[in-house]
Amino acid sequence: MKQIKIGLDKDYFIIKDDDTKSLRVTSDRLGENIIDPDQPIQIDENSENLVKRYIQLGSAPTGTDPVFVSLMSDNSSALQLASYTSKNKVTNSRPRVDLVFTSDNWNVPQPIALVPIDNSTVDDQISASIYAEPYGSSLHAQQTRSQLFAVDVINDDMP
Repeated sequence: MKQIKIGLDKDYFIIKDDDTKSLRVTSDRLGENIIDPDQPIQIDENSENLVKRYIQLGSAPTGTDPVFVSLMSDNSSALQLASYTSKNKVTNSRPRVDLVFTSDNWNVPQPIALVPIDNSTVDDQISASIYAEPYGSSLHAQQTRSQLFAVDVINDDMP
């Protein structure tokens, strides 16, 4: 927590910055339906309907430096991520998606897609976690890597 000491004559005040620097994950583009990080999202392995989630900062970045956030799947053979173009089309899926937040868009939810990888292997339900790792020179980026939410990929292959 950042503290600022302000002197006024012989007295001083300490102002504590208690704004959250965390990321919010929602299921809607308005950023109102925050998902429970302890409740895994379930998606079928062969699903053609991508699950869309939205990411936004919990508070505005300080200064003029943008906040960069890498989102990663810890099991990219079962689950990958995709971002969206300006025309709301999904880009190619990959293990990592990078988002950029500035003082102008920090509270605008940015969409990502959860893309299950369909294979012909008969396996159990596979759990994967989506992690966020901020980077850059802003105070927001000084956080460590953290788990945002979990995903259960439901197998569709028969023995």
